[in-house]
Amino acid sequence: MATLKSLTVNRYRGVAPKTALTFAPGVNLLLGKNGTGKSTLLELICMVLSSNFALLAREEYDLEFVLGTKQGDVRARVSNERRLVPVAELEQKAVDSIASFQFSAKIVVETSDYGQCSISSDPDGVRVSAPHLDLPAVGSPPFGPSTLLPLVIWRGAKSLGEHPLRDALRDAAAEIMHFELNRADESLDLFNEFVAEASIRTNGKHGFIAYRGEWLTPHVEAQLKEKKQSLALDGTEIPEFRRLVALLGFKSAEIRLDLLESSKDDEGNELRRYGNIGIRFTKQDDTVIIHSLLSYGQKRLLALFWYLSANPRFAIVDELPNGLHYEWIEGALEELGERQCFLTSQNPLLLDALPVESEQEALRRFILCRTGMQDGREFMVWRSPTEEEAGDFWRAQQVGVMQVAEILRDKGLW
Repeated sequence: MATLKSLTVNRYRGVAPKTALTFAPGVNLLLGKNGTGKSTLLELICMVLSSNFALLAREEYDLEFVLGTKQGDVRARVSNERRLVPVAELEQKAVDSIASFQFSAKIVVETSDYGQCSISSDPDGVRVSAPHLDLPAVGSPPFGPSTLLPLVIWRGAKSLGEHPLRDALRDAAAEIMHFELNRADESLDLFNEFVAEASIRTNGKHGFIAYRGEWLTPHVEAQLKEKKQSLALDGTEIPEFRRLVALLGFKSAEIRLDLLESSKDDEGNELRRYGNIGIRFTKQDDTVIIHSLLSYGQKRLLALFWYLSANPRFAIVDELPNGLHYEWIEGALEELGERQCFLTSQNPLLLDALPVESEQEALRRFILCRTGMQDGREFMVWRSPTEEEAGDFWRAQQVGVMQVAEILRDKGLW
């Protein structure tokens, strides 16, 4: 399973230049006051793990990051630089020049058999270089911030023809490919998005396409093939949903999606779209409550479990404990499982539920978010604890007198 090992911010919005962060393979906790960029960092991590920087198409940035894979590290540097485009290029005469942006990417893939393979992307195309290989540049449409970096690797692999290195690059590209990785927010935005947007489409002879409901597809595949007017399934037959139902104290749950559209493609294959999701929970006295009537905390927990079901590798969650009972917080943390997690919280309940197991873990788990002055400007300053800070924290936790949150405050880390 791929993990984000490090991130270096050379230039990005109001972040201090040359900010270098390393991450734990398990839980990473972002600590800091409001306004220090915790949510900004979570959004940046989403873009890095999705390898999609489309939201920054009109911004300057320079980022480096390392993704760990089964066969070795994938190192990438992506940048978007402002430049002035001459009128001759634009064939416009109303202005002398216009601001534009030039995206570039350089990726280094470590392979067990062929060492490091370098793949670079710029407006001229894709170039691949590796030890003992003389490879020409491969022309291609210009890549931009919305280009997924795994596709750059895939394009480089394609240029290798039948060379064995091709398969190693394709494997690396597949392992770091993550679509639509979003931040789970601190309010009900995620819940409202799932309810409004969850859908499953039949795609003619090519199968099924799901949006916000990918994890439901295997459970309703037989019904999709039967072309039913609505899809219905027992939520307790889905392991993730069964755990949610138990945590909420309900007896059972039913999930339904209605047929919203039906048409045919040019080849006569039927195309159908299901949506308008409805979830009915049965209480212990057999009365029923629908998802829209759940409490704030119940909706957040439902959205969080839905999010985790759709994201088996990572969890990027803002203010996870917000609105949740302590028992639900523990259940949510258990549901995180082996995912690499990036969490924020102003609530000590989350911190106290995540004791640190070693001094080295203290060094890697916490990301300290602050603001500070550099050259007369205020920047967001993100860093890991120093070895001294991690050691002080660990020794205080070993004493066993104070909770994790109390120690962090006492040591000036939170």
